[in-house]
Amino acid sequence: MTLRANRFLPFLLSLYAIIWIALAVAPRDRAAWVLENLLVVLFVGALAFTFRRFTLSNRSYFLIATFLTLHAVGAHYTYAQTPFGEWLREAFDLSRNHFDRMIHFSFGLLMAYPVREVLLRVVGEAIAEAEIIGFGADRVKQIEISLPAPRLPCEHRADNRIVAAASKLERLRKAAEPVATIIFACREL
Repeated sequence: MTLRANRFLPFLLSLYAIIWIALAVAPRDRAAWVLENLLVVLFVGALAFTFRRFTLSNRSYFLIATFLTLHAVGAHYTYAQTPFGEWLREAFDLSRNHFDRMIHFSFGLLMAYPVREVLLRVVGEAIAEAEIIGFGADRVKQIEISLPAPRLPCEHRADNRIVAAASKLERLRKAAEPVATIIFACREL
């Protein structure tokens, strides 16, 4: 889908840009703000650069923008002085401002779906069908990925391409085995 066909993404990008620019005005610590937003600028640039070849779902972009907005708020105030964290500290008689912990939790919560989407697309359909990383799967079983074994090199160019592709698949299979074993080792009965 192109950016012109998808009206949600320009809206989301504009909304995030407005929030980011508003929070860039007079942060509590300019040096900390620059440092914390350097990776954000690189990450958003990477998303923009890879948009045509590796478009994510609207849900993934929304979750990423939500996390980046929370991060921008933390960067503006510095995480230790965020007003919401101060309110929580006073309301629950906490020893410190825990806004940084909330953002770390939201990173795992909000970025899990986009990371899952990227992994499924990079690693391939074989793993998606095997439910290695299956959100919503009620039962998961230990799997064995069966990909074609690499063939010996041949004299023909077409056969060499097949051998190269097969060896790539074999390396992918070997890389995916520990993930499959670690994440989902047994099936519930």
